[in-house]
Amino acid sequence: MSEPQGFFPRFGNALFDHRKLVLLIVMLITAWFAWHIPAVRMLSDFADLLPQQHPYIKLHNSIRDTFGGANIITMAVEVEEGTVFTNETLSRIQRITDGMDANLKTLLQRFSRSFLKGLLRCHKQASILGII
Repeated sequence: MSEPQGFFPRFGNALFDHRKLVLLIVMLITAWFAWHIPAVRMLSDFADLLPQQHPYIKLHNSIRDTFGGANIITMAVEVEEGTVFTNETLSRIQRITDGMDANLKTLLQRFSRSFLKGLLRCHKQASILGII
């Protein structure tokens, strides 16, 4: 019988001719991977997977650290004279807050349930922080 031609037939024959060596190599590789299993880390936080040296991620982290999260709407109302604690200014703040709440409710009706959970979590966090 003639010797097979081509790479794959010769490679297959070499594997069968040296099956004990191939089995030993496979077992050693398997043992090496099994030995390193304790060092495997599972990163489940999406933020851990972001490139921390990128300027946008640095800005995101700065906003998150300053305001308690990056998925929060923060507004400032400034008056030209006096204090913000007047009936006119406080009613303006109330109208802005009510308008944002109405818009949030409209948005909530449009998105899927999983997205809603994230928005509600952000809204709840903003409410706790006294932002809205």
